[in-house]
Amino acid sequence: MTSEEKIKELLEAHFADTEYFLVDIVSKGKRIEVYIDGDDKMPIDKCVEVSRFLEAELEAGGFVSEDYLLEVSSPGMTNPIKVLRQYQKYLGRTLEILMADGTRKEGALKSVDGVKLVIEETIKKGKKAKDIELRESEIAFADLKSAKRKITF
Repeated sequence: MTSEEKIKELLEAHFADTEYFLVDIVSKGKRIEVYIDGDDKMPIDKCVEVSRFLEAELEAGGFVSEDYLLEVSSPGMTNPIKVLRQYQKYLGRTLEILMADGTRKEGALKSVDGVKLVIEETIKKGKKAKDIELRESEIAFADLKSAKRKITF
């Protein structure tokens, strides 16, 4: 079993029946990046707790070398959405979507299931601000290359 497989196994058990979940594990040589999230928010204290938990388990089980580097953090607002629970967290928020064919879409996330998501796009129909049309678009995950939360100020 690799360190990534062990981390996934450990966190699935550790997060069972909680608001927290594993998003991604990225291994770059001796560096292991673990991204976790929560249904509501992701406090830094939780990242510290998970880091200490993983360090103890991985070292005790011999899953890492002595000079490895483990980083546990939230995925951040600008990283692509990776798992279904993240999409559910962003219901009602605006997403920037890149389709597999290279086209881009932007809209408020209305619904999501394991197969598709539905966004409400605002389409400009003319030069005036009131000349807009709201259109729902259904996007299959198979047609989706990436999706990110749009940050507006």
